[in-house]
Amino acid sequence: MFHSQALFTPLLNWRPVLSDKLSEHTMLSIAPNRLNAIYYRIRKKIVSLVKRNDFLLKTESLYHFKSNILLNIEKADIFISVGPAIFSETKRQVEVALPPLNLYLFENSIVNSRSSCIVYKNQLVKEYFNLSERFNVGFIKTHTDSTALIKRYEVVRISEGLFLGGNGSWNWYHWIIEILPRTLLLNHIKTKTLLVSDDLLKYSSMLNTLKAVVGDSFHLVFMSSKKNYLVKKLYYVNGISYMPFNLPNDTAFQLKDSFIRSNILIKLRNTLVLQFAQEEPLEKIEKIFLYRATHRTSKNQDHLLHEMQKEGFKSVNFDGLTVQEQIHYMQSAKVVMGITGAAFTNLIFANPGTKFICLMQKGLEDVSCFSNLANIFDIDLYYHFYTSNMLHDEHYSSDFELNIVEIVSLYKRIIHG
Repeated sequence: MFHSQALFTPLLNWRPVLSDKLSEHTMLSIAPNRLNAIYYRIRKKIVSLVKRNDFLLKTESLYHFKSNILLNIEKADIFISVGPAIFSETKRQVEVALPPLNLYLFENSIVNSRSSCIVYKNQLVKEYFNLSERFNVGFIKTHTDSTALIKRYEVVRISEGLFLGGNGSWNWYHWIIEILPRTLLLNHIKTKTLLVSDDLLKYSSMLNTLKAVVGDSFHLVFMSSKKNYLVKKLYYVNGISYMPFNLPNDTAFQLKDSFIRSNILIKLRNTLVLQFAQEEPLEKIEKIFLYRATHRTSKNQDHLLHEMQKEGFKSVNFDGLTVQEQIHYMQSAKVVMGITGAAFTNLIFANPGTKFICLMQKGLEDVSCFSNLANIFDIDLYYHFYTSNMLHDEHYSSDFELNIVEIVSLYKRIIHG
C-alpha cells in the first residue's frame, strides 16, 4: 500500500522548458538560470520527502465510492444556514445542500485519529464540502487540491470498528456537534468496537459524554495521533454536521460553509441532558461571563468583566468543569456573554429564549456555526465584532482589545430594548 515513490517520478524527471515564449505563456518573466535554480530546489525538497518515507497519494471524493455504501440513513436535503446577527439586524440566511447520510464500509483501510480522511486502495478518500479547506492534520503532512503527502507512522492493525475520530477530534465543538452524534446511529452498525482519539483520555468531559450515550457495551480503542491504524473492516459515517476545520487566509468563511442535521443533534442534546441531570444542586447563575484563561484572551478582558459585574454578571471558566456542571450553568442562565470559543457549543443545553452575546473578530461575520445552533435551539444570539490586526486563522491569539463601552451598550439594548 505504501509503494508510492513512483508517484514522485513525473516530478523528479520534470525539467523546465526554457523558451523565449515562456513569459507569454506564464505571464511571468523568469530568467533561465533562475528557473533552473527553482527547479533544483523543488527537486531537492521532493527527494528529501521521499527519504523521510512520507508517501504521496491522490485525493478522491468520498462520494465516488458508492459501492462502499452499506446503508443510506437519510436522503439528501436542504439546510437553512443562518448568519451571525448584530442587534436589530435582519438575520441573513442561505440554503445549503445536505448530502445523503450514509454508512460506509472500507476494508483494509488506514485512518488517523486526528484526520477525517481515509487511505484506501492507494487513494486518500475525503468528503469534500469546501474545496478550499485545509486538512493538513493527523497523518496528512501537506496537500494540494489533488494530492496529499501522508506521514508514515507506525501502523497498528485492528480487525474492525466505527471511526469516531476526525478533524478537531480534540475540540469540544467538533466532538459534540460533528463526531459524537454518529453514536446515535449504532443500531445500524454491526460492530462493538469504537475507534476514538486518545485525546478523550485527556479531556474527561468528552469521554464521559461518549460513555453516557453508548454505555458500557462497546470496546473503545484509543488511537494515538502519532500512529496510523490499518482496519480490516472500517465503518464510516459521513458528515452529520460540518464546519470547515481551517481555511487559508485568502479564503473567507461563507454562510454556505456550515450545515447541521438538526434532528440528530436535538436527539443528542436531549440524551445528554437526561443522562447528566444534576443530583446535587449547584449555585444558579443567571448572568454568566465566559472567562477565558488561556488563548484568545483580550488585553482588557478583566476590565470588561469588572464592568459586567456591575450588571450582575459572574465569571465562569468552563475549562475543567464536568459535563454536569456545564449543563447546569447553561440551564440556569438567562444571559451569557463571552469571547467566541468552544464554550459557546454549550448553548445547545440552554433554555429557549436565553440571550447570548458572542464577541467575535471582524472578518468572521459569516462564520455561522454558533448562529446555526442558536437558530435550531431557539436561542437569542447576538454578536459584537471587535477590531483586530490578526488574520482569520490567527483568531486564537490574544493580542487585541475590546471596546468596552460598545459592549456594555449592546448588552443594555438587548436587555432593556
